[in-house]
Amino acid sequence: MKQLFLIRHAKSSWKEPGLRDHDRPLAGRGRRQLGIMGPIVRDAGALDVPVFCSTATRARQTLRGLLTGQATPPVEYDADLYTFDHRDLLDWLRQCEQERLTLVGHNPAFEDLADYLLVNGPGHLPTCSFLHLELPVESWRQLKGNSGHLLRFETPKRVLSHE
Repeated sequence: MKQLFLIRHAKSSWKEPGLRDHDRPLAGRGRRQLGIMGPIVRDAGALDVPVFCSTATRARQTLRGLLTGQATPPVEYDADLYTFDHRDLLDWLRQCEQERLTLVGHNPAFEDLADYLLVNGPGHLPTCSFLHLELPVESWRQLKGNSGHLLRFETPKRVLSHE
């Protein structure tokens, strides 16, 4: 049984129109989202396993913000995770060896990946969304559609509405 944590990057800034997409930083709202979601992500154990993060500035800043006050897990920044296509993520995952791992990255790739893997996907993943998936496979190479189960789905708005 494999477990996958997905963390969509927090809200990014569009203030600098000439900035490459890869280099866009977090907006103030994104930094506030990290304060809301940090305890949720940490308590779920998503930062106690190997973490693989897109090389995009906003994804890196999201991970750094979530790690505040946390012992640093093994972290790898991978340019292949700067993708918007879930098929790229499936190919990437099928090469993994870990039992449990966390990805920090982007939509629509994360949305489409969750909808592909889960029996009942959450649909829309707002910025700074967090998902915990259980996948009934012995090897990541065995991933197939509509086979996983959603153990947890949180967004900043949902967390705030439960406080």
